[in-house]
Amino acid sequence: MAKRSSICLIPLMITPELIAKPSEPTPNLNTLDNPMTPIKQSQSDQNQYRHIILKNGLQVILVQDPKAEKASAALAVGVGANDNPKGQEGLTHFLEHMLFLGTEKYPEADEYKTYINEFGGSNNAYTAANHTNYFFDVLAPGYEGALDRFSQFFIAPLFSEEYAQRERKAVHSEYIAKINDDARRSNQAFKTLFNPAHPSNHFSVGNLETLKDRPNLPLREQLLASYKTFYFAQNMTLSLVANLPLEQLESLAKKYFTAIKATTLTSTLAISKLPPLTLDNTDKLQFIRPIKDRNTLSLNFILPPQKANYKDQPTRYLSYLLGQESQGSLHSYLKSKGWARSLSAGLGADYINKQTFNIRIRLTDDGLVDIDKVILAVFANINEIKNNEINKTYIEEEKALSQLGFNYHSYIEPMQLSRTLASQLLTVPATDVLDAFQITQVADTQKIKALSALLTSDNMLVQIETKGQVPTHWGQTEPEWQLEPWYQSQYANLTFNQDFLTSLTHAPKIDALQAPEKNTYIPSSLSLINGYDEIPKQVYEAEGINFWHRSDDRFDKPKSSNYLAIRYPGASDNNQQYVLNKLWARLLNDALSEATYLPYNANLNYNIYAHINGLTLVTAGYNDKQNKYLMWLMKQINQIEPESERFELAKQQLKKDLLNSKHANAYSVALWRLSEILIEDSHTITDMLSTLDNIQYKDIIAFKNKALSQYNLVGFSNGNIEKDQTVELAQSLETLYQSSLKPSPAKQIKRQLLDSGSRQAFKVDTTSQDNAILYVLSGKLEDNFTEKAHFTLLKQAIGSRFFSQLRTEKQLGYIVSTHNLTKADVPAIGFTVQSPDHESPEIVDEIETFISQDLERICNISPDEFETIRNNILVQLKREPKELGEDTSRFWREIAKPEQNFYKREKFIAAIEGIKQSTFNDFVTQQILSGKAPSILVHNQPLIESDLKENWQEVSANSNL
Repeated sequence: MAKRSSICLIPLMITPELIAKPSEPTPNLNTLDNPMTPIKQSQSDQNQYRHIILKNGLQVILVQDPKAEKASAALAVGVGANDNPKGQEGLTHFLEHMLFLGTEKYPEADEYKTYINEFGGSNNAYTAANHTNYFFDVLAPGYEGALDRFSQFFIAPLFSEEYAQRERKAVHSEYIAKINDDARRSNQAFKTLFNPAHPSNHFSVGNLETLKDRPNLPLREQLLASYKTFYFAQNMTLSLVANLPLEQLESLAKKYFTAIKATTLTSTLAISKLPPLTLDNTDKLQFIRPIKDRNTLSLNFILPPQKANYKDQPTRYLSYLLGQESQGSLHSYLKSKGWARSLSAGLGADYINKQTFNIRIRLTDDGLVDIDKVILAVFANINEIKNNEINKTYIEEEKALSQLGFNYHSYIEPMQLSRTLASQLLTVPATDVLDAFQITQVADTQKIKALSALLTSDNMLVQIETKGQVPTHWGQTEPEWQLEPWYQSQYANLTFNQDFLTSLTHAPKIDALQAPEKNTYIPSSLSLINGYDEIPKQVYEAEGINFWHRSDDRFDKPKSSNYLAIRYPGASDNNQQYVLNKLWARLLNDALSEATYLPYNANLNYNIYAHINGLTLVTAGYNDKQNKYLMWLMKQINQIEPESERFELAKQQLKKDLLNSKHANAYSVALWRLSEILIEDSHTITDMLSTLDNIQYKDIIAFKNKALSQYNLVGFSNGNIEKDQTVELAQSLETLYQSSLKPSPAKQIKRQLLDSGSRQAFKVDTTSQDNAILYVLSGKLEDNFTEKAHFTLLKQAIGSRFFSQLRTEKQLGYIVSTHNLTKADVPAIGFTVQSPDHESPEIVDEIETFISQDLERICNISPDEFETIRNNILVQLKREPKELGEDTSRFWREIAKPEQNFYKREKFIAAIEGIKQSTFNDFVTQQILSGKAPSILVHNQPLIESDLKENWQEVSANSNL
C-alpha cells in the first residue's frame, strides 16, 4: 500500500524499568498456586490462551493456535543494553550470542541450530534496550526436542572459552556491518546529548575493544557474572504457541522450564534512583553528517514514561493532529511549499525514566534552505493544539479505529506471536497481554493537555541530518565538529540561542493549518459473505477490459482487495520511457497523499506502482467502500495534471534515491544488482541516471497524455466480495473510459538463460569497505518444475550448515546466509558472506570448498534424512493460507500473464513428491559438483588473486549477461 508517514502506533513491546516488577512481590515458591488468568482477546482470534506461573516464578503464556503448522516458543529476559556494566559495552548482546553455542546437556555449538533446521524451523534472538528475547519455530514432530534444547540456554549454558573468543569476532562483524548505517550512526550520535551517567547514553552493540579480558576479570567471567545477575526465573517470561491442547503445552512448560533457577533478589534499580536523562544547561541541538544524501529534521520532546498508559494512549491524540496528512495538515502545508517529503509524529524510544515524543520531517533541499520557516510551522501547529479545546471526536475516532483493527487484525504467525507475548508479559498484566494492542479507554482530556504542555522549545532535543548547510544561528556559538567514536560520524552539539527558542514559543498562526475533517471512511457495514472460489474466474470481458473475481469467506473478516493494471504501449520500450513511467507513478502518489490519508487511517489503503507495462492501482482493506474508492482513484489518475514544481522535486528525489543505493549494506547492493544482471532488457541504475537529467516537464506531460489516450485494463477483485459487485465495478470502468480502452499486448519479464558451465563475475560499487560476496548457482531451464524442485531440496539440505560452518566455525563474517534466488521461474541458490576482515578470494574459496564438501555429504545421507528434508519443504508448500493477501498476490501474478496457470503450486508439490533420492543425487553430482550449473559471482572489492580472476569472466555490472 502507499507508504505513509507514521503516527503513534500501539506499542508492540513495553520494556521493564526494573529487574523484578515493583508492583508484584517475589512469590513464595513453596506455596505458589496456578491461577487461571482470563486473557482478553479479539473477536476474530480463534486461539485459546492460558497464563500460568511455574513453581520457580516463571510466568508463562500458553497459546493453542488451531491454524499453526509450526510450533514456537519465546523467552524474554528483563535485561538489555541499558544493563551493560560500565566499560563492558555490548556484554548483554554478546551474552545473547553465546547462549546459542552449547549447553551442558547439548555441548555441540551447532546442535540447537542443526536440530531446528532438521525439523524445518528457524530461530533468532535480539537484545533491546531493556530486554532480550530468544525465539524459534519448528515443525510439530520436533517441538519437544526443540524445547528441551532451548530451555537449556537458561539452565546450564557452557559459555565455552573457545567460542567466547570466536563469537566476540562475530559481534564485532555485526558492528562493522552496520557502521555505515545512517540510522545507527544518528542514534549513537544523538545519545551524546544525554547525561553521560544515564544508561541510555552508552554504546550497546559491542566490538573487539569492549568485549575482552579485563585486569583480573576474564571475558568468560564477565559473561557468567551477567548471566547470574539477570537470568533467573522471576526476571523471565515464556510463551509457547502450537496447535496442541493447552494442557499439553502446560505439561511441556513445566517439564522443561521449571529447572530454571529462582532467586530471592528484589529490584536492583528503581526509577526514582536513576540519574536524569538530560542535564540542565547542556547542549540540546545536534547537527550530523549522514552518508546518504538526505535532509532530516527531528524534534524530540521529553515526556514521562508512557508504557503504563496502554489502555487510553493519550499521545495518540497528539500524533494524529501533528502527523496526519489530510488537507489543512502540517504535512500538507509543508509539502505545498516544497519543503517536505514526509512527516511522522509519535512516541519515540523508551529511556526507562523518560520517553520522547518525536516529530520527524524529511526535508527537500528547499526545505533545508527554509528550515527556519519549517520549524516555525511546526510550532504554529503545536501552539494551535495547545490553545484549542480537546476535540473528543478525534479521541473517539482513534478508539473506534483501534478497536476495529484489533478485532479484525491479520493472522500472527506462531513465532511472531510467541516473541511478542513474551516481551509484552514482562510489564503488562497477563489479562491485558493482548488487549494492550488496542485503545480500550477514552483518553482523559486533562492528561492530553498535560502532555501537550510539554511540547515546548525548552523541552526538546533537536537533531538535523544533512550534508548541506546547517542553521548555525540556532545555536549560541559556531559548531565545533567532532567524530563520534563508535560509528565515526561527524557531529556538532550546540546550546540553543535563546532568542531562537523564544521565536518558536511565539510562532505566528498559519491560517492554512486546519483541524482534520471527521473521518467518513470508517466502514458502515462489516457483513460477511458466504462463498469460496478455489481459483479466480474471469467474470467480465470487453474491448480493452478484462476482469477476474474470487470470493473468499475463509477468514471471517470484512476485507477484500482490488488490483487494476493499466497497460499502455511505450511504458518501457527504452530507458527514457521507463524513467518517465516511474516519475508519473511518484507524481500520482504525491498528488493523492492528502485526499487518501483519511481512508488510509480507516484501513482503506491504496498504492500506485509502475512496471514494464504501465501502472497498477491496488486497493485493500475493509470492503465496505472499496469499489467506490477504486473508481475515485481511477478518476484521479485520468484527471491529475502534474505540477512543474512537483515534477522537479520528484526528479530530484529519484536521482538521490538512485545515487544513495550504493550506500546500503554491501550484500544488499549485490542482491539488488543481481536482478539487473539476470533480467532481460532490464533498466539499470546507471541507465536511469544517464537518462534522468535530460527529462523535462514537457516530456512527462506528453508521456501521460499518450498513455491515457489508449490503454488496456486488467482487474482482479478478491476476498469478502460477491461476483455481482465485481461485474458492476468492471461495467462502471468500461462505461467511463470506453473511448480509451484498446487491447495492449503485455510484455513479460524474462530471465536470461545461461550457458552450461559459465562462470561470470560482476563487480558492483558500494561505499562499504567490507568484502561482500554473492555466489550464485543457477538453473538452466525456464518454468521447469523438476529443476526448481531440485534447487529447493538443495537449499533446504545445505542452508543451516552453510551458516554454522562459515559463520560459527570459520568466523568469516556476521552476515552469512543462503537465498532462494528464483527469478522469472528460473531457479537459483545464492550464498552470501559479508566480512570486515577476510579478502574476497578467501571468501570465494571457502564458499566453493563448503559447497564441494557438503554436497558430497548430501549424496550419502540416509533415506530417512532425505525424507525429512523433503517433508520439511512439503509442509511449507501445503500450508493453508492464513490471510487473504497470501492468495491474492499469487493469483494476481498469473492473471497478469497472457496464459494463466493457477495450479503451479500443486504441480510444484507433485514435482517435489516425485523426486527420488537417487535422481536428486544425480542432479547434485551431474549438475553442481561437475560444474555444469552456471555460476555468477557478485563482488564489491577487486578479485586480487590471478587464479581467481582466470576462473571467472569479469563482466560489467551495468550490462546484462
